[in-house]
Amino acid sequence: MIRPTPTPVPHLPSDRPSTLAVIGDSTSNQLGAWVNVLGEEFGRSRLTHVQRMSQTGTGSYRAPVRYGHKEPHLQVWNASTAAPFAAVAEEQVKQLLPQRPDIVVLSVGRTTQAGAVGEQLSATRSAILKAYPQAQLAVVRQPAASPTQQPAIAAVSAWATKLGVPTIDVAAAFAESQDPGSLEDADGVTDAGARLWAVTVHRALTAQPAASAGVVGSRAGATTGASPSPAIATSTR
Repeated sequence: MIRPTPTPVPHLPSDRPSTLAVIGDSTSNQLGAWVNVLGEEFGRSRLTHVQRMSQTGTGSYRAPVRYGHKEPHLQVWNASTAAPFAAVAEEQVKQLLPQRPDIVVLSVGRTTQAGAVGEQLSATRSAILKAYPQAQLAVVRQPAASPTQQPAIAAVSAWATKLGVPTIDVAAAFAESQDPGSLEDADGVTDAGARLWAVTVHRALTAQPAASAGVVGSRAGATTGASPSPAIATSTR
């Protein structure tokens, strides 16, 4: 059987200001989760602001956290919530994504229903592209924390393959790590897991080589070079 060639992951422009959006779940909605760690990674080379959605259900965003100093600017909108994933309706898109995104990363699967997630993702994709026709999408293949999550994660992968949506394979990065037991615990994804998750996404979006196993032992506050100090900044919208 001939497998389809995977669609390449789109790359964020590095020579002009750009915007990244993440629509995710409880693995990405908190300040210490992988999206802010991703902001740290981008902050090593460019000024990056990460704003995450308030978890109060109001649809508003918290004040941005700044990483790095060098232009061009990267704005990251983190529209992740702990609530079970539901399709994003057309009227919700501009609230969730206040600026035209260059890339939207969909990171769901662990808390979804296998029988419904494909339809939910299709509706979300259609709503985003209607509002922002030039936006590019990518989906994260999440690591399963338990066997019960595997059918939904497989359904997300099948949906992405069918529609030709590029996949960032975080599950493979977790499976291939030297110490997979350090990446998750009873409370969820650990700091080391958030670091590997972020590095995997960063390298996919910047066309860098796959994450090395040496990253796995890092903690979310650790650095692999000069550390970009985060600071609360005013909104750049």
